[in-house]
Amino acid sequence: MIKEVIVVEGKDDTTSIKRAVDADTIETGGSALNKTTIERIRLAKERRGVIIFTDPDHAGERIRKLISDKVPG
Repeated sequence: MIKEVIVVEGKDDTTSIKRAVDADTIETGGSALNKTTIERIRLAKERRGVIIFTDPDHAGERIRKLISDKVPG
């Protein structure tokens, strides 16, 4: 079991992660990142740490930047 929570874009990403490793995920729902999801990520960071695992495209970059701005560190 990976200690950190892995932040992914959607359900397909969660499925792929769970096929590869035993880990918990938080889905951002694509680039439609809302306050509830940001709060879940913030709490996960404090309690277990997070790994942001998004696509290397414009949307993925945007998600990483939004998370970094709202949840420093």
